[in-house]
Amino acid sequence: MKCPYCNAEMESGYIGQSELFVPITWVSDNVKEDAILPVHKTIKLTAMLKGGRIATHHCENCKKFIIDENDIER
Repeated sequence: MKCPYCNAEMESGYIGQSELFVPITWVSDNVKEDAILPVHKTIKLTAMLKGGRIATHHCENCKKFIIDENDIER
């Protein structure tokens, strides 16, 4: 997916939380599921996801995340 802000290629991944009271993080789809220390970006939100995931795209160039409303678990 191309970034709508700078037109760079975006990296797909997800925003998730492994356990309650653990920081919500963004993890690239390129990281193996069983990685012990995945490279991620901590996301500061007021809500807890309770183990859920939200599919996202991240632009490293302009530091933007894109979340499709249809991918949000309700």
